[in-house]
Amino acid sequence: MDILVPDTKYNELEAFMSCMEISESGTAKGIVLFNNIEYVITGSSSQHGVYQYFMGNRVVDLARYTGTLKPLPNAEHQIEVNFERRERGNTGLLIKCGNRQLVMLEKVHFINSGSGVQSSLF
Repeated sequence: MDILVPDTKYNELEAFMSCMEISESGTAKGIVLFNNIEYVITGSSSQHGVYQYFMGNRVVDLARYTGTLKPLPNAEHQIEVNFERRERGNTGLLIKCGNRQLVMLEKVHFINSGSGVQSSLF
């Protein structure tokens, strides 16, 4: 899903990129709150030094997770992916952020709307 975000929010996303931290220690730098939904930023795409978009996943607290996919820490998650018992990606990955345990859900792309106001989702 693509989410258009205003300039001010878009410019904040880089500080929360947690790809390396998630793969090395299973932790996120922080949570991005947008439209009352929590996300973890997992990467970006850039061209000529300019960010084209940021990638992330929606997250929920482990205690509130109701999905059918068992949440797993990174090492176990990757084993399941490698044996094709789980789809590639971060869905179902169990991470920490501060004192919270979070389950990563669907992937999203944050795209700069080019304005100071929020655009609708599409």
